[in-house]
Amino acid sequence: MPIQRGARKSISRSWLTAGTYTGPNELGDLAALLAAGYTKIDIAMLGAGGSGGSGRRGAASTTRGAGGAGAPGAVFRHTFDLATLAGFGNSATLVVGAGRTGAAAITTDSTNGNAGTQGGNTTFTIGGSFIIKAGGGGPGGAGTSTDSGVPSTW
Repeated sequence: MPIQRGARKSISRSWLTAGTYTGPNELGDLAALLAAGYTKIDIAMLGAGGSGGSGRRGAASTTRGAGGAGAPGAVFRHTFDLATLAGFGNSATLVVGAGRTGAAAITTDSTNGNAGTQGGNTTFTIGGSFIIKAGGGGPGGAGTSTDSGVPSTW
């Protein structure tokens, strides 16, 4: 999240590991940034991708559809006026959504695959009332005897 001071100076912070981060210790103090002359904050967030589905297991002469790929997470980016955001309070929480592990492989013949799972949402909340969300991607579908799995949402 780059933070601009006037028209020239900016700082940037990134959180790449899934988890919950709270301010001001981990996210920065909005009031202190305002006092230091910063005016804008550019927030860019990604939702985590959904996991892929597993394929159908069957005999060599049968149709065995592959599992579908998970869909990517949503992207959110916007530049906000820092004074406006600080008006919601100085308490901020960032939840970075977790990516998912692919669906379990099938070990029994003549069995359809497993569907993947939804990717985690990434959210940024200030003062409990200002909330931004980048949704997680949809799961990949299970492979079947009639077709390959496809993501439930893109």
